[in-house]
Amino acid sequence: MAGALIAGLAFLSGCSAQQDAESEEKKPRASKVVESAPEPLTGAELKALTFKDGEVLQAREGGMEVTEFAAEEWERKFPPVSDPYCQFVVDVRGGNNSSAGVSQIFNWKDSIFPGDSIIAAYPAGRAESEFDSLREALDRCEPYEGESYAGDFRARIEERSTAEFGDESLTFLEIIPSDHPDDPRERVEHFTVVRVGDVIATFSRYDLGRTTPFPVDLIKKQVERLAEAQEQRVR
Repeated sequence: MAGALIAGLAFLSGCSAQQDAESEEKKPRASKVVESAPEPLTGAELKALTFKDGEVLQAREGGMEVTEFAAEEWERKFPPVSDPYCQFVVDVRGGNNSSAGVSQIFNWKDSIFPGDSIIAAYPAGRAESEFDSLREALDRCEPYEGESYAGDFRARIEERSTAEFGDESLTFLEIIPSDHPDDPRERVEHFTVVRVGDVIATFSRYDLGRTTPFPVDLIKKQVERLAEAQEQRVR
């Protein structure tokens, strides 16, 4: 009798398990939603978002040339600087790891030294990780040596507090001591780097013996255009 009872329970249990499996199979399954990430902005699209003659009161008319560039066409013009962390900073601010970008020159009315912006687009999510790495590289960058069109140089990076632009922003100086016997002024370039979605924009302004930031109103306008262009792509 006991054997028959055990066998009966096993049979019922097997039936119950089979019924549960069949019931599970009959349930409607949630369809997988695959969201395709938008393609990065192209060089032509970025160029259309830059400033046109007459829009920048601080700049000379006809003095805001824009140049497109693509990562596959980029070639290093000088050997890497002596510190790899500093080289990463140089690469990011130049848009060298991006999928496409543009650079714009600003010839200011009140200065003989131009400023520039470099706007670089990245595949989805890449700009955020690039910005995280930039933050770490700035923390680790030691005084370094390198080469430029002006010859060999030694420089240091100094971080500065920054106004909040876009999704996140960083501000720092690149300072190069004078090598001119009659002019002790340091060469100072002020950088503000802003991430706007999948775009990183770098605004810089150069001066001698003093720090001259890139105009805040122009940074805000450029960031607004980049944000709006990306929002329209996902609507």
